[in-house]
Amino acid sequence: MTEQTAGKTFAVIAILAGVAYLGWSALTSGGAPSTPPFPTVNHLDFDYVPVDSCEYSEMYGKTSDLMLTSANDAAAVCRLYFRGTSKRPSAGRLRALLKSIGLLRAKGLQETAEAIAKSELTVIDLRGQLGDEAASVSTINILTKIYSGTEGAVTPADMARELRASGPMARTISDDFMITMATLIMENKQ
Repeated sequence: MTEQTAGKTFAVIAILAGVAYLGWSALTSGGAPSTPPFPTVNHLDFDYVPVDSCEYSEMYGKTSDLMLTSANDAAAVCRLYFRGTSKRPSAGRLRALLKSIGLLRAKGLQETAEAIAKSELTVIDLRGQLGDEAASVSTINILTKIYSGTEGAVTPADMARELRASGPMARTISDDFMITMATLIMENKQ
């Protein structure tokens, strides 16, 4: 086995190990995951009714139990979502975004909450999932797992760029192929 082949093999194994560690079953169960995708579980994680407003007090009530992000982050992400879609996000989708943002930052991603959310929402939009709560939460989980599995080599912004380059085919890309794309992106960065 050549050094280059060994590196590629290691990259695939690292991604798969990260996915296995974080729980692939939550992504493939269809609909709302039967196993919560993140350690902190709250009934609001499965609340798909749009939040009443993006004000701090509303965001604090919906996200005060999340440890890695603040109500200010929640308000900023909520406003970003509203500017992009003219709709307020559901509590479940907002919490999934915030959990992802918190985990990505904890793992070393040096971007603002808004920048991370914008990249993740771009991926969701390019995949045609803005109207599907469960699919969009699944995509958020995949993006988090890709970043973790590649040890920070592939960010949500990288995935957004690749999907944008895919054009209309981005809507047909499966969750499994998202992981394959991440492997290719990681190889090209080396």
